[in-house]
Amino acid sequence: LFFFSHSRTIFSQDNIASSFNYKSSGPNAICRHDTLAFTFNSNGKIVIRTKQIDAGSYDDQTPYEKLKFYFNKQSKSDSIEFWCDDFLFLLGDCDKRDLLNYTLYVEDEDQNIDSCNFTVNVNDQNSVCPFGGKFIRVELRTLKREFVNSRIRLLKDSVIIDEINASHGQAQVDGNFCRGEFDIIPYRNDDHLNGVTTADIIRVKNHILGTNRIINPYILLAADVNQSHSITGSDIAEMRKLILGIQSKFSRSPSWRFVPESYIFQDPSYPYLCPDKYHHIYNGTNNATNLNFIGYKIGDVNSTATSDVVNQESKTRAISTLLNGKIIETSDRILYQITCNEKIDFAGIQFCLQFDTDALEFVDYNSNLVGFNSDNFGFQKLDDGKILLSYDHVQGIEIESNHPIIC
Repeated sequence: LFFFSHSRTIFSQDNIASSFNYKSSGPNAICRHDTLAFTFNSNGKIVIRTKQIDAGSYDDQTPYEKLKFYFNKQSKSDSIEFWCDDFLFLLGDCDKRDLLNYTLYVEDEDQNIDSCNFTVNVNDQNSVCPFGGKFIRVELRTLKREFVNSRIRLLKDSVIIDEINASHGQAQVDGNFCRGEFDIIPYRNDDHLNGVTTADIIRVKNHILGTNRIINPYILLAADVNQSHSITGSDIAEMRKLILGIQSKFSRSPSWRFVPESYIFQDPSYPYLCPDKYHHIYNGTNNATNLNFIGYKIGDVNSTATSDVVNQESKTRAISTLLNGKIIETSDRILYQITCNEKIDFAGIQFCLQFDTDALEFVDYNSNLVGFNSDNFGFQKLDDGKILLSYDHVQGIEIESNHPIIC
Protein backbone atom coordinates (compact mmCIF):
# COMPACT_ATOMS: atom_id res chain seq x y z
CA LEU A 1 0.00 0.00 0.00
CA PHE A 2 1.11 3.56 -0.77
CA PHE A 3 0.21 6.40 1.56
CA PHE A 4 0.21 10.07 0.52
CA SER A 5 -0.12 13.20 2.60
CA HIS A 6 -2.93 15.61 1.92
CA SER A 7 -0.65 18.52 1.04
CA ARG A 8 -0.42 19.17 -2.70
CA THR A 9 2.40 20.26 -4.96
CA ILE A 10 1.31 21.48 -8.31
CA PHE A 11 3.80 20.85 -11.19
CA SER A 12 3.70 23.02 -14.24
CA GLN A 13 5.58 22.74 -17.55
CA ASP A 14 7.77 25.69 -16.53
CA ASN A 15 8.98 24.36 -13.22
CA ILE A 16 9.50 20.89 -14.70
CA ALA A 17 11.86 22.41 -17.26
CA SER A 18 13.68 24.34 -14.55
CA SER A 19 13.91 21.33 -12.28
CA PHE A 20 15.65 19.03 -14.84
CA ASN A 21 18.87 19.92 -16.78
CA TYR A 22 19.02 17.68 -19.92
CA LYS A 23 22.60 16.88 -21.02
CA SER A 24 23.55 16.29 -24.71
CA SER A 25 24.84 12.85 -25.65
CA GLY A 26 27.46 14.47 -27.90
CA PRO A 27 27.90 15.06 -31.64
CA ASN A 28 28.15 12.41 -34.33
CA ALA A 29 31.02 13.07 -36.78
CA ILE A 30 30.45 11.78 -40.31
CA CYS A 31 33.22 11.99 -42.94
CA ARG A 32 33.05 11.36 -46.65
CA HIS A 33 34.03 7.76 -47.33
CA ASP A 34 35.33 8.28 -50.86
CA THR A 35 38.92 9.37 -51.53
CA LEU A 36 38.98 13.03 -52.48
CA ALA A 37 41.57 14.21 -55.02
CA PHE A 38 43.21 17.60 -54.65
CA THR A 39 45.53 19.16 -57.25
CA PHE A 40 47.99 22.00 -56.76
CA ASN A 41 46.72 25.31 -58.13
CA SER A 42 48.79 27.70 -60.23
CA ASN A 43 50.37 29.13 -57.06
CA GLY A 44 51.60 25.70 -55.99
CA LYS A 45 49.11 25.39 -53.16
CA ILE A 46 46.32 23.06 -52.03
CA VAL A 47 43.75 24.02 -49.36
CA ILE A 48 41.43 21.40 -47.83
CA ARG A 49 38.55 22.74 -45.72
CA THR A 50 36.40 20.96 -43.15
CA LYS A 51 33.17 21.56 -45.08
CA GLN A 52 34.64 19.59 -48.00
CA ILE A 53 35.08 16.57 -45.71
CA ASP A 54 31.93 16.73 -43.58
CA ALA A 55 29.17 14.43 -44.82
CA GLY A 56 26.30 15.35 -42.49
CA SER A 57 27.65 15.45 -38.94
CA TYR A 58 24.97 16.32 -36.33
CA ASP A 59 24.23 16.80 -32.64
CA ASP A 60 20.97 16.21 -30.73
CA GLN A 61 21.14 19.59 -28.95
CA THR A 62 23.51 21.92 -30.81
CA PRO A 63 22.29 23.24 -34.17
CA TYR A 64 24.50 22.40 -37.14
CA GLU A 65 25.53 26.00 -37.72
CA LYS A 66 26.90 26.18 -34.16
CA LEU A 67 28.98 22.99 -34.38
CA LYS A 68 32.73 23.50 -34.60
CA PHE A 69 34.75 21.61 -37.22
CA TYR A 70 38.53 21.38 -37.19
CA PHE A 71 41.45 19.13 -38.16
CA ASN A 72 43.81 19.85 -35.26
CA LYS A 73 42.78 19.60 -31.59
CA GLN A 74 45.38 22.10 -30.42
CA SER A 75 45.06 24.85 -33.03
CA LYS A 76 41.48 23.97 -34.01
CA SER A 77 42.31 24.90 -37.58
CA ASP A 78 39.48 24.36 -40.04
CA SER A 79 41.81 23.90 -43.04
CA ILE A 80 44.86 21.95 -44.19
CA GLU A 81 47.35 23.61 -46.51
CA PHE A 82 49.91 21.96 -48.80
CA TRP A 83 52.69 23.72 -50.64
CA CYS A 84 55.07 22.16 -53.14
CA ASP A 85 57.84 21.89 -50.54
CA ASP A 86 55.46 20.15 -48.14
CA PHE A 87 54.42 17.68 -50.80
CA LEU A 88 58.02 16.62 -51.46
CA PHE A 89 58.31 15.22 -47.94
CA LEU A 90 54.97 13.46 -48.12
CA LEU A 91 56.24 11.17 -50.88
CA GLY A 92 57.63 8.41 -48.75
CA ASP A 93 56.51 4.82 -48.79
CA CYS A 94 55.67 3.56 -52.26
CA ASP A 95 52.82 1.47 -50.89
CA LYS A 96 51.09 4.64 -49.58
CA ARG A 97 52.19 6.99 -52.33
CA ASP A 98 50.19 10.22 -52.17
CA LEU A 99 47.17 8.84 -50.24
CA LEU A 100 47.07 10.68 -46.92
CA ASN A 101 44.92 9.89 -43.88
CA TYR A 102 43.51 12.62 -41.62
CA THR A 103 40.95 13.13 -38.83
CA LEU A 104 37.97 15.53 -38.73
CA TYR A 105 36.86 16.67 -35.25
CA VAL A 106 33.31 17.87 -34.48
CA GLU A 107 32.58 19.78 -31.23
CA ASP A 108 29.19 20.86 -29.84
CA GLU A 109 28.28 23.73 -27.48
CA ASP A 110 28.89 21.52 -24.43
CA GLN A 111 32.46 20.84 -25.66
CA ASN A 112 31.65 17.24 -26.44
CA ILE A 113 33.88 16.00 -29.29
CA ASP A 114 33.53 13.24 -31.83
CA SER A 115 35.81 12.42 -34.77
CA CYS A 116 36.01 10.47 -38.02
CA ASN A 117 38.83 9.57 -40.39
CA PHE A 118 39.15 10.38 -44.09
CA THR A 119 41.61 9.90 -46.97
CA VAL A 120 42.72 12.42 -49.56
CA ASN A 121 44.79 12.10 -52.72
CA VAL A 122 47.25 14.94 -53.22
CA ASN A 123 48.77 15.23 -56.69
CA ASP A 124 50.53 17.55 -59.10
CA GLN A 125 48.86 16.56 -62.36
CA ASN A 126 49.39 20.04 -63.79
CA SER A 127 53.15 19.86 -63.12
CA VAL A 128 53.11 23.07 -61.10
CA CYS A 129 55.73 22.04 -58.57
CA PRO A 130 59.34 22.30 -59.78
CA PHE A 131 60.03 18.70 -58.87
CA GLY A 132 56.72 17.44 -60.29
CA GLY A 133 55.82 16.01 -63.68
CA LYS A 134 57.89 14.27 -66.31
CA PHE A 135 59.35 11.92 -63.75
CA ILE A 136 60.22 9.44 -66.49
CA ARG A 137 61.01 10.10 -70.13
CA VAL A 138 62.02 7.10 -72.24
CA GLU A 139 62.94 6.73 -75.90
CA LEU A 140 63.23 3.41 -77.75
CA ARG A 141 65.01 3.02 -81.09
CA THR A 142 66.50 0.30 -83.25
CA LEU A 143 70.06 0.21 -84.55
CA LYS A 144 68.71 1.99 -87.64
CA ARG A 145 67.36 4.74 -85.33
CA GLU A 146 63.76 3.80 -86.03
CA PHE A 147 61.34 4.20 -83.12
CA VAL A 148 60.08 1.02 -81.43
CA ASN A 149 56.60 0.65 -79.96
CA SER A 150 56.71 -0.99 -76.55
CA ARG A 151 55.36 -1.03 -73.01
CA ILE A 152 57.41 0.51 -70.19
CA ARG A 153 57.27 -1.23 -66.83
CA LEU A 154 58.21 0.39 -63.51
CA LEU A 155 59.26 -2.10 -60.88
CA LYS A 156 60.06 -1.69 -57.19
CA ASP A 157 61.44 -4.71 -55.35
CA SER A 158 60.70 -6.80 -58.48
CA VAL A 159 57.01 -5.90 -58.33
CA ILE A 160 55.36 -4.00 -61.21
CA ILE A 161 53.92 -0.78 -59.77
CA ASP A 162 53.09 0.95 -63.05
CA GLU A 163 53.03 0.26 -66.79
CA ILE A 164 52.71 2.78 -69.61
CA ASN A 165 52.65 2.66 -73.39
CA ALA A 166 55.59 4.01 -75.43
CA SER A 167 53.68 5.00 -78.54
CA HIS A 168 55.98 5.59 -81.50
CA GLY A 169 58.94 4.73 -79.30
CA GLN A 170 58.50 7.53 -76.78
CA ALA A 171 57.00 7.50 -73.30
CA GLN A 172 56.59 10.10 -70.60
CA VAL A 173 55.02 9.82 -67.15
CA ASP A 174 53.56 13.02 -65.71
CA GLY A 175 53.01 13.48 -62.00
CA ASN A 176 55.01 12.53 -58.91
CA PHE A 177 56.26 9.26 -57.57
CA CYS A 178 57.38 8.17 -54.18
CA ARG A 179 61.04 8.26 -53.35
CA GLY A 180 62.98 5.05 -53.68
CA GLU A 181 64.72 2.74 -56.13
CA PHE A 182 63.06 1.79 -59.40
CA ASP A 183 63.79 -0.51 -62.32
CA ILE A 184 62.61 0.81 -65.69
CA ILE A 185 62.14 -2.02 -68.21
CA PRO A 186 60.71 -1.93 -71.76
CA TYR A 187 58.61 -4.96 -72.71
CA ARG A 188 57.21 -6.02 -76.07
CA ASN A 189 56.00 -9.51 -76.93
CA ASP A 190 53.87 -9.44 -80.08
CA ASP A 191 54.27 -10.87 -83.59
CA HIS A 192 57.34 -13.08 -83.12
CA LEU A 193 57.47 -13.77 -86.88
CA ASN A 194 57.98 -10.07 -87.64
CA GLY A 195 61.20 -9.75 -89.66
CA VAL A 196 62.17 -13.43 -89.34
CA THR A 197 62.74 -15.15 -92.71
CA THR A 198 64.90 -17.83 -94.29
CA ALA A 199 67.42 -15.07 -95.04
CA ASP A 200 68.03 -14.76 -91.30
CA ILE A 201 68.59 -18.51 -91.06
CA ILE A 202 71.22 -18.30 -93.81
CA ARG A 203 72.95 -15.43 -92.00
CA VAL A 204 73.06 -17.35 -88.73
CA LYS A 205 74.34 -20.50 -90.49
CA ASN A 206 77.18 -18.55 -92.06
CA HIS A 207 78.10 -17.19 -88.64
CA ILE A 208 78.15 -20.66 -87.09
CA LEU A 209 80.27 -22.03 -89.96
CA GLY A 210 82.64 -19.08 -89.70
CA THR A 211 82.19 -18.00 -93.32
CA ASN A 212 80.65 -14.66 -92.35
CA ARG A 213 80.90 -13.91 -88.66
CA ILE A 214 78.48 -11.56 -86.92
CA ILE A 215 80.44 -8.86 -85.09
CA ASN A 216 77.66 -6.44 -84.05
CA PRO A 217 76.74 -7.23 -80.41
CA TYR A 218 73.05 -6.37 -80.96
CA ILE A 219 72.82 -8.73 -83.94
CA LEU A 220 74.46 -11.47 -81.86
CA LEU A 221 71.80 -10.91 -79.21
CA ALA A 222 69.06 -11.11 -81.84
CA ALA A 223 70.47 -14.41 -83.14
CA ASP A 224 70.40 -16.02 -79.68
CA VAL A 225 66.71 -16.81 -79.89
CA ASN A 226 66.75 -19.49 -77.18
CA GLN A 227 68.70 -17.30 -74.72
CA SER A 228 71.49 -19.86 -74.28
CA HIS A 229 74.25 -17.22 -74.46
CA SER A 230 75.51 -18.85 -77.62
CA ILE A 231 74.48 -19.21 -81.25
CA THR A 232 73.94 -22.78 -82.35
CA GLY A 233 71.80 -24.99 -84.57
CA SER A 234 69.14 -24.90 -81.88
CA ASP A 235 68.54 -21.24 -82.63
CA ILE A 236 68.16 -22.06 -86.34
CA ALA A 237 65.73 -24.86 -85.52
CA GLU A 238 63.51 -22.47 -83.53
CA MET A 239 63.60 -19.87 -86.29
CA ARG A 240 62.57 -22.41 -88.91
CA LYS A 241 59.74 -23.75 -86.74
CA LEU A 242 58.47 -20.19 -86.43
CA ILE A 243 58.68 -19.58 -90.18
CA LEU A 244 56.90 -22.84 -90.96
CA GLY A 245 54.13 -22.20 -88.45
CA ILE A 246 55.08 -25.15 -86.27
CA GLN A 247 55.23 -22.76 -83.31
CA SER A 248 53.82 -19.25 -83.03
CA LYS A 249 56.47 -17.74 -80.78
CA PHE A 250 59.96 -18.27 -79.45
CA SER A 251 60.01 -20.58 -76.47
CA ARG A 252 62.36 -18.63 -74.18
CA SER A 253 62.22 -15.01 -75.23
CA PRO A 254 59.76 -12.19 -75.90
CA SER A 255 59.68 -10.89 -79.46
CA TRP A 256 61.75 -7.79 -78.63
CA ARG A 257 64.51 -7.14 -76.12
CA PHE A 258 66.18 -3.89 -75.11
CA VAL A 259 69.55 -2.65 -73.86
CA PRO A 260 70.16 0.75 -72.24
CA GLU A 261 71.70 2.98 -74.90
CA SER A 262 74.37 4.19 -72.47
CA TYR A 263 75.63 0.65 -71.85
CA ILE A 264 79.11 -0.12 -73.21
CA PHE A 265 79.77 -3.76 -74.07
CA GLN A 266 82.93 -4.92 -72.33
CA ASP A 267 83.29 -7.77 -74.83
CA PRO A 268 81.24 -7.18 -78.00
CA SER A 269 81.83 -10.78 -79.09
CA TYR A 270 80.06 -11.99 -75.94
CA PRO A 271 77.26 -9.46 -75.27
CA TYR A 272 74.86 -11.79 -73.49
CA LEU A 273 75.37 -10.41 -69.97
CA CYS A 274 74.17 -6.93 -70.86
CA PRO A 275 71.45 -5.30 -68.71
CA ASP A 276 67.87 -4.96 -69.91
CA LYS A 277 66.83 -2.12 -67.59
CA TYR A 278 67.71 1.20 -66.02
CA HIS A 279 68.05 1.32 -62.24
CA HIS A 280 67.02 4.73 -60.93
CA ILE A 281 67.18 6.07 -57.37
CA TYR A 282 64.56 8.81 -57.02
CA ASN A 283 64.93 11.31 -54.14
CA GLY A 284 61.95 13.45 -55.06
CA THR A 285 63.77 15.94 -57.26
CA ASN A 286 66.01 14.03 -59.70
CA ASN A 287 63.70 13.28 -62.60
CA ALA A 288 64.55 10.26 -64.72
CA THR A 289 65.00 11.75 -68.18
CA ASN A 290 66.91 10.58 -71.25
CA LEU A 291 66.48 6.94 -70.38
CA ASN A 292 67.04 5.67 -73.92
CA PHE A 293 67.12 2.06 -75.06
CA ILE A 294 68.28 0.20 -78.15
CA GLY A 295 65.74 -2.43 -79.18
CA TYR A 296 66.43 -5.53 -81.23
CA LYS A 297 63.92 -7.97 -82.70
CA ILE A 298 64.67 -11.57 -81.72
CA GLY A 299 65.51 -13.72 -84.76
CA ASP A 300 65.83 -10.74 -87.10
CA VAL A 301 69.56 -10.56 -87.89
CA ASN A 302 69.23 -8.52 -91.09
CA SER A 303 67.10 -5.76 -89.51
CA THR A 304 63.96 -6.06 -91.64
CA ALA A 305 61.41 -6.12 -88.79
CA THR A 306 58.74 -3.44 -88.58
CA SER A 307 59.46 -1.61 -85.34
CA ASP A 308 56.57 0.88 -85.25
CA VAL A 309 53.44 -0.99 -86.28
CA VAL A 310 51.38 2.21 -86.44
CA ASN A 311 53.10 4.10 -89.22
CA GLN A 312 55.60 1.86 -90.95
CA GLU A 313 55.09 -0.57 -93.79
CA SER A 314 56.38 -4.11 -93.78
CA LYS A 315 59.85 -4.46 -95.18
CA THR A 316 59.44 -8.08 -96.28
CA ARG A 317 60.54 -8.30 -99.91
CA ALA A 318 58.49 -10.44 -102.28
CA ILE A 319 60.27 -12.71 -104.76
CA SER A 320 57.15 -14.25 -106.27
CA THR A 321 58.05 -12.74 -109.65
CA LEU A 322 60.98 -15.19 -109.84
CA LEU A 323 58.77 -18.26 -109.44
CA ASN A 324 56.29 -19.84 -111.77
CA GLY A 325 53.64 -22.50 -111.13
CA LYS A 326 52.69 -25.08 -113.73
CA ILE A 327 49.82 -27.58 -113.46
CA ILE A 328 50.25 -31.08 -114.93
CA GLU A 329 47.19 -33.33 -114.79
CA THR A 330 47.37 -37.13 -114.72
CA SER A 331 44.64 -39.74 -114.52
CA ASP A 332 44.29 -39.69 -110.73
CA ARG A 333 46.07 -36.62 -109.51
CA ILE A 334 47.20 -33.09 -110.30
CA LEU A 335 50.92 -32.24 -110.26
CA TYR A 336 51.80 -28.63 -109.39
CA GLN A 337 55.31 -27.88 -110.56
CA ILE A 338 57.24 -24.84 -109.29
CA THR A 339 60.00 -23.50 -111.53
CA CYS A 340 62.10 -20.34 -111.87
CA ASN A 341 61.35 -17.76 -114.53
CA GLU A 342 65.05 -17.21 -115.08
CA LYS A 343 68.40 -18.71 -114.21
CA ILE A 344 69.24 -17.86 -110.60
CA ASP A 345 71.80 -18.64 -107.95
CA PHE A 346 70.14 -18.64 -104.56
CA ALA A 347 71.05 -19.56 -100.99
CA GLY A 348 67.51 -19.98 -99.76
CA ILE A 349 63.86 -19.85 -100.66
CA GLN A 350 60.66 -19.33 -98.69
CA PHE A 351 57.03 -19.19 -99.75
CA CYS A 352 53.47 -20.18 -98.89
CA LEU A 353 51.48 -22.34 -101.33
CA GLN A 354 47.69 -21.95 -101.10
CA PHE A 355 45.04 -24.25 -102.60
CA ASP A 356 41.31 -24.92 -102.43
CA THR A 357 40.68 -27.69 -99.88
CA ASP A 358 37.23 -28.37 -101.34
CA ALA A 359 38.75 -29.33 -104.69
CA LEU A 360 42.23 -30.59 -103.81
CA GLU A 361 43.96 -32.75 -101.23
CA PHE A 362 47.71 -32.72 -100.62
CA VAL A 363 49.25 -36.17 -101.16
CA ASP A 364 53.04 -35.98 -101.51
CA TYR A 365 55.97 -33.89 -102.77
CA ASN A 366 59.17 -34.42 -104.72
CA SER A 367 62.31 -32.28 -105.09
CA ASN A 368 65.86 -32.59 -106.36
CA LEU A 369 67.17 -29.79 -104.15
CA VAL A 370 70.19 -30.88 -102.12
CA GLY A 371 69.24 -31.68 -98.52
CA PHE A 372 65.55 -30.96 -99.05
CA ASN A 373 63.23 -33.05 -96.84
CA SER A 374 59.99 -32.90 -94.90
CA ASP A 375 61.60 -30.67 -92.24
CA ASN A 376 61.52 -27.87 -94.79
CA PHE A 377 57.70 -28.00 -94.84
CA GLY A 378 55.17 -26.57 -92.47
CA PHE A 379 51.90 -28.52 -92.60
CA GLN A 380 50.22 -27.01 -89.53
CA LYS A 381 47.83 -24.99 -91.73
CA LEU A 382 47.13 -27.75 -94.23
CA ASP A 383 43.44 -27.86 -93.31
CA ASP A 384 43.24 -24.19 -94.29
CA GLY A 385 44.81 -24.93 -97.67
CA LYS A 386 48.26 -23.54 -96.84
CA ILE A 387 51.66 -25.22 -97.17
CA LEU A 388 54.67 -23.28 -95.87
CA LEU A 389 58.18 -23.92 -97.17
CA SER A 390 61.60 -22.76 -95.99
CA TYR A 391 64.81 -24.08 -97.56
CA ASP A 392 68.41 -22.91 -97.59
CA HIS A 393 71.83 -24.13 -98.70
CA VAL A 394 75.01 -22.61 -97.33
CA GLN A 395 77.01 -22.91 -100.55
CA GLY A 396 74.13 -21.74 -102.72
CA ILE A 397 72.40 -23.54 -105.57
CA GLU A 398 72.19 -22.60 -109.23
CA ILE A 399 68.84 -23.28 -110.87
CA GLU A 400 68.31 -23.14 -114.63
CA SER A 401 65.35 -21.31 -116.10
CA ASN A 402 62.14 -23.44 -116.12
CA HIS A 403 63.92 -26.19 -114.20
CA PRO A 404 61.61 -27.75 -111.57
CA ILE A 405 62.44 -26.76 -108.01
CA ILE A 406 59.72 -28.76 -106.32
CA CYS A 407 56.55 -30.50 -107.35
